[in-house]
Amino acid sequence: MAPLVVGTETVDEVSSTAAVFAGLRAALRVPGDLLKDNFDFAELRPSGGKGGQLLARSKCKRWFVKELSKVDDATLRDGDTLEPYASRVSGGHSLLCRIVAHFERRSGGPAFLVMNNWLPTGEGIVWDKLYDLKGTADDKILMDCGEDLPEVHKRCWDVRLMCGEATGCCEVPAERVRYKTGKTAALKTPFPVLEAQRSQVLREMDADVKLLSSLNLMDYSMIVGVQKCAPQDVAKVVRVPQAGDTHAHPLVCVHGGEAHVFYFGIIDFLQVWNGGKKCAHVIKLLFAPRPISTVPPDKYAAQFSQFFHKKLVSEGTSAARGLVGPLAAAALPVSSGATAADDDDDVFVDADLAEIELQEVDGKAPASGKGGMMAGVEPAAPPIHTP
Repeated sequence: MAPLVVGTETVDEVSSTAAVFAGLRAALRVPGDLLKDNFDFAELRPSGGKGGQLLARSKCKRWFVKELSKVDDATLRDGDTLEPYASRVSGGHSLLCRIVAHFERRSGGPAFLVMNNWLPTGEGIVWDKLYDLKGTADDKILMDCGEDLPEVHKRCWDVRLMCGEATGCCEVPAERVRYKTGKTAALKTPFPVLEAQRSQVLREMDADVKLLSSLNLMDYSMIVGVQKCAPQDVAKVVRVPQAGDTHAHPLVCVHGGEAHVFYFGIIDFLQVWNGGKKCAHVIKLLFAPRPISTVPPDKYAAQFSQFFHKKLVSEGTSAARGLVGPLAAAALPVSSGATAADDDDDVFVDADLAEIELQEVDGKAPASGKGGMMAGVEPAAPPIHTP
């Protein structure tokens, strides 16, 4: 097996996981030289998470390289965890992000992983909202109307801020108000979709969280990118994965006169339920706002699943009209023989990439096309069968 090159640096794949990730890259059609001359370690920055691990995107922006905490590194090295994960994502029909490499630098230091970017990149992409969701008080908006939304936390030692929010006696900074308002919106804003879209997302998500719970993992998130536009502008906005792409298939619905474009993916799922988390659970039960994220894996999975079962709202064809991209799997599970609703209000995007137009159809969904780099070997049922 050829050595892994990250940027211009030859690195050592972790010996206990190298074979599994080589097999996973082959199954997902990911080339072994995916990061050769395509990454710069100097770009690594703190990710903003609680652990502060370093993170950076590849030059092509399709991949993330992330520094691993000792706990996350140990999780990946555990064959009882890694092999079921690899089996799940290589078989497709999963929202779990694709981790495709696990390596150490020859200069020493912590291990790193390489994972796909669930969100499309490129010129002209403006996020109406970018969410990090768990179904708890930790939910937040990362981007609002194309702008980063800085995290402004309330700390127990900031008496002025504590009093200002509790009694109104002190002025609360505008950045804090916007961040807190965003957190409330992240927790409560519904996502309008068609019933077929909702069923597909929830079916895949429920299978994913069932696996994570069985592996003693918790505290994961759903990254959700949302774009909005006029229905006639969908062709300019939607990004269906092409050869080499790693992002999720778009899920598009027209609701309230606007087209909503969604991209879903589960990230940050390597945290095990250990002694530290059990202690944090007790503290948060006493002092943190509900619902809390630090709960046992079975409860976390149930809480996460219930949240998205409520979050994804099927509005029906009279209020939410479906749009299917060049891959019919973007909205309908065509591999199971599903068909579009036989209703004149249903609207789909034509499967021709060269000229996507809104048009009414009846009967079967458009035929599946070719997916991105992560697509599987069966055209009608690609492993990346996500919205």
